[in-house]
Amino acid sequence: MYLSKLEIFGFKSFADKTTIEFDSGVCAIVGPNGSGKSNIVDALRWVLGEQGDKILRSGKREDIVFNGTKFRKPLSIAEVAVTIQNNKNRLPTEYSEVQIARRFYRSGETEYYLNGTRVRLKDIRELFIDTGIGPDAYSVIELKMVETILSDIKHERRKLFEEAAGVVSYKHNRDLTFNRLDAVHESLLRVNDIIREKQRNVNALERQAKRNEEAKLVSEELKTLELKVSGYEFKVLLGEIEEIKSKEAGNLNLKKTLSEEINENDIVLDRYRNEVETIEKKLSDINIKLSSKKEELNILEKETLVLEEKIKNLNNDISRLTKENQQLSDNRIRNEEKRSGLNDKIKVLANTIYVSEISLNEKKAKVDDSIRIINEKKNEMLELGKKLKDI
Repeated sequence: MYLSKLEIFGFKSFADKTTIEFDSGVCAIVGPNGSGKSNIVDALRWVLGEQGDKILRSGKREDIVFNGTKFRKPLSIAEVAVTIQNNKNRLPTEYSEVQIARRFYRSGETEYYLNGTRVRLKDIRELFIDTGIGPDAYSVIELKMVETILSDIKHERRKLFEEAAGVVSYKHNRDLTFNRLDAVHESLLRVNDIIREKQRNVNALERQAKRNEEAKLVSEELKTLELKVSGYEFKVLLGEIEEIKSKEAGNLNLKKTLSEEINENDIVLDRYRNEVETIEKKLSDINIKLSSKKEELNILEKETLVLEEKIKNLNNDISRLTKENQQLSDNRIRNEEKRSGLNDKIKVLANTIYVSEISLNEKKAKVDDSIRIINEKKNEMLELGKKLKDI
């Protein structure tokens, strides 16, 4: 039996699916620091059922999934599968090649597979028990486990020795048997409790049965008494019936007299009913006329209110127009005064403009004379310059 293949996808630094094949001899994986050698060992431990985050060198469970880089997106699943050649039938299964796979989703769900069939972690642990293969067995030895083997403390080395000696399965079965015995003991205790509870119920039922017998006797006695009371009441009712029969003739005569009185009263009632209908008809006509007059009165009141509102608005308009007329008169007087002042200012400005034009013309004439004199001097200078050149 030997490890033949290890497939890793999405576990820690393995973003792509990586397959590592092993021969039956000795194989070694070499590489520089940080290349992922320890991640291969962690993947092997993890697929065999390792649950400790610290042993897998991660802070939390989700850290085993590839977290992405600035060039690659993070993954949502980590999966590791290990294939073991069972050519010597060391594993308790009929397959010559056994594949164990573990799949973890970032949501926290974990799945285990045995040759493609989903199983429990317990099934995988029972498959590898006493074989030396497991997350904490001697099949995967790290530095601290070497220190444990060389330690002088007995219980530190006992677990590895028991795994190598093949007694772990017996201890496991013994613990399971003890646990089952404890469960049976607890069940017996619960059965005793149930028996005591049922016994209390039986005692209570016996007391209830006795009470029911007593109640039955009382019920029969009560029934006898009720029959006697019913017989007495029946005799009393018969006496009352005889008395009613003796009074029946008188009641029939009284009924005939009352019927005649009722017929006479019905005749009188019909006469009064006709009079009432006539009065109600007249009252209805009066109400109709009254309603018509009320409607006319409401219309007049509405028209009166409208006219009063119009008169009020007209008075307000007259008052407003009177004020506006007075303001316009005042504004006209002020504008006439301003126009008179502006006319005076216009006359002054006209005189000023006239004087300024005369002064401007005089200055312009002087400027023209100056320009003429300058031009004459310039011409004289030019002629003098020519003469100097000729000399």
